Amino acid sequence: MTWRPRRDAHAHLLRALLAQLGLAPEQIIASAQTPWASATFSGARHEVTVSLAGQQADTIAALESHEFDLPGHLVADLRATRIGTAGAPQLHIEALTIAGG
Repeated sequence: MTWRPRRDAHAHLLRALLAQLGLAPEQIIASAQTPWASATFSGARHEVTVSLAGQQADTIAALESHEFDLPGHLVADLRATRIGTAGAPQLHIEALTIAGG
C-alpha cells in the first residue's frame, strides 16, 4: 500500500498519528474512513493499523490521552489496541472525528 496525503480529516489524522507515534508512512498497514453523523454533528469514523516495530508498549496510553490538532475537525474519541505477535506488533486505532472543531 502506498500512502498518499489527502486534504481531509483522514489524511490529517494519519499525519498526526504518525508524528505522535514517531512512525514513517510505510508503517501504515491499513486505513479507512467511514462517514458518520448524529442529529447535531457530522464527521467520520477512522480505522488505522500500523506496524509498531521497535516502538515502546506505553504508546497506547500516550496516544489515547493526546489532544490532536486537526484543521476543521476535532478528535471526539480514540481507542488503540495492540495486536499481532511479539515479532510483528501492530497497533489498531479507531477514532471519531467531528467537523467544525
